[in-house]
Amino acid sequence: KASRSVSNLAGHTTAMSDHDHHPQSIPDDLSVMQGDIIDATLKHQWEVVTSTYLDRFPSNPLYPYILGSHVKDEVKDGHKHIIRRQINLQVPFPTWISKFTRVDRLVVEEECEVDYEARTMHLRSENVSFRSYVTIGDKCTYSVHPDNTEWTRKTIIPYVGFNFGGSWYVDLKRSMMDWSKGMFTSRAREALDAERRTLDARRANITDID
Repeated sequence: KASRSVSNLAGHTTAMSDHDHHPQSIPDDLSVMQGDIIDATLKHQWEVVTSTYLDRFPSNPLYPYILGSHVKDEVKDGHKHIIRRQINLQVPFPTWISKFTRVDRLVVEEECEVDYEARTMHLRSENVSFRSYVTIGDKCTYSVHPDNTEWTRKTIIPYVGFNFGGSWYVDLKRSMMDWSKGMFTSRAREALDAERRTLDARRANITDID
């Protein structure tokens, strides 16, 4: 089984297998480019990590780029809890993208499935804004860490798909790919750092975090 090393957002290098479990398959209806898989360890129990994640909505000062959110659909079925929400994100669009797409924020739809019996949380997020041009998404799984049941493993698979063609779009595609990957990495790092601060604060029974 082939493996490689990637650098996760905490700055640690982690061995990853090309056949590791993915939350869901990457959609095949677009010209899709998959980004580097991010594999992080959160040294907190899965239940704590999951509840901390859900606490960031509808908004949370630790995640200032989340401008707001609302639940579109919610289902509780035994040990499963499924939430579909729309989230408004503050994203630093470059000038050329703002002129091209005529949007000043990124609207994302997220589907969250929590399985309290299996102790897994699967997330799938995709943009609603300027979707006629490009699809920016990621699939994320929170699961019990295989090396320590008191820890949580977080795996993120980002991808970008283009909904237009033609040879004259090549440079545009390249520019949008570069921007999307940079934006995802920046936001993912920010979210992971805030997540760790929140979890550490909860462990120390701190309620007021600067």
